[in-house]
Amino acid sequence: MRIALVRRKCGFMAGGAERYMAYLAKALVKLGHKPITIGEAFESIPNVSFAKVSPSVRGSIAKNLVGYILYTRFIKRNRSRFDVVFSGMRIGQMDFFCTLDPLHLPWLYAQNDFKKARITRFLPRHTTILFLEKLVFGNPRVGIVVYSEKVKNELLQYYGVPGNRIFKVASGVDTEVFRPSTTRRPGPGRQLLFVGNHSENKGLERLLRACTCIKHRNFSVKIVGPVEKLRSSYPFGVDLVGRTVHPEHYYRYAHFVVIPSRYETFSQVCLEAMACGTPPIVSANAGASELVEHGVSGFVVKDPENIEELRTTIEYGLDLSDQEWRNMSKAASQIGTSRSWEDHASDLISIFEKARNNSR
Repeated sequence: MRIALVRRKCGFMAGGAERYMAYLAKALVKLGHKPITIGEAFESIPNVSFAKVSPSVRGSIAKNLVGYILYTRFIKRNRSRFDVVFSGMRIGQMDFFCTLDPLHLPWLYAQNDFKKARITRFLPRHTTILFLEKLVFGNPRVGIVVYSEKVKNELLQYYGVPGNRIFKVASGVDTEVFRPSTTRRPGPGRQLLFVGNHSENKGLERLLRACTCIKHRNFSVKIVGPVEKLRSSYPFGVDLVGRTVHPEHYYRYAHFVVIPSRYETFSQVCLEAMACGTPPIVSANAGASELVEHGVSGFVVKDPENIEELRTTIEYGLDLSDQEWRNMSKAASQIGTSRSWEDHASDLISIFEKARNNSR
């Protein structure tokens, strides 16, 4: 099957959504399909072709609107080259939309209180994105792929998308790369890992504030991602790693990965860490929290804005005995390694084939 994968960037060195498209393309090739990535920049992947569409504009409003027009036009002109168009961008002429980016309405309400969110949504940038979402979600011919029950419910609640257009597909992991370490984690202290950028949504500052309140524990924090400097010093060890193409090295030697996000449609970081045997301390506002059994395979923080709840949850994890931590690590890895990218791609192909058969 010839499958167009649409995303501005596609590569293993980029963010979570861009890495998702790269892993999916690689898995589709393994299954004998012909993926074609469409976007502005890409990382070379064997047997995956690339078509460049590059809106030469600045600013998020112009880029979103011009991008919608140019990508839609490109796909319309080349439609005969594709059996299925699977897009991680808000564009026209696609068959399926995958919810890699936050759904904008629930994201707005997660970032602001109710009154402020109702006002903020009328600012130009937000009205542009909401308009494009309306075009996508209002199109009865577009199927929507989600990775969590949370996002499915948001599509029903905020956008009124019929349930028969929503397809929930469990994400996958490269189980050859993301697997538990065969050696003991370094000690004597325990290491917390944060993977992501420095945005308010991701919650790095909340993590550091919570850790500042932790007393009489031997621990450190390692930060992986595009974070060059911190706003202040801290009474515990902090290591800034920067970007990496091999996050598995850091997952394997951490005791917990902390994901205090305000909003995540999923969180591939959570799944990859679990596959490496690293239990997550994850916000309930991340779709991947549905994978975690609280106190068994990790911990779920109900309110990531509640520094006290985050602090006590981290402390509880730090105070686990070695055997209790090993049991939690084993439970996490069993969940994380249960599905490969090939499993995920196979599920998508089944959905694509069923849709094609129904349209004939």
